[in-house]
Amino acid sequence: MAALNERVPEPLLEFLDPAIEFIPTPLSRARRVYNGHDGVREWLETASERGNRYEGRVSEVRRVGDQRWAILGEVWLGDQMVAPLAVVIRLRDGLITASRSYLTDKDLLKNLGLLTQ
Repeated sequence: MAALNERVPEPLLEFLDPAIEFIPTPLSRARRVYNGHDGVREWLETASERGNRYEGRVSEVRRVGDQRWAILGEVWLGDQMVAPLAVVIRLRDGLITASRSYLTDKDLLKNLGLLTQ
């Protein structure tokens, strides 16, 4: 999360599969699928150019399936919390192969069937 918050690609890419499907939150104003390391670099560059200084803060990590995890927390702008945050990731061989971010809390994820408890 620190590398993502700082918009620094290299430390982040170490955790990502080269063929990752990355979907950021709507806060980035670019709600689309970014594919592979090049796509993630493009998103980071665009976010930096736009001056998006939102910061994700993790409060909980849950396993939600065989290779799926939910990262729960909040989005902050400076000293103000602006939205709940949920990121659902899929892993394979220790790397993140898919990441989709939601501006929602764990209750909605439960209702959608993405969290079971």
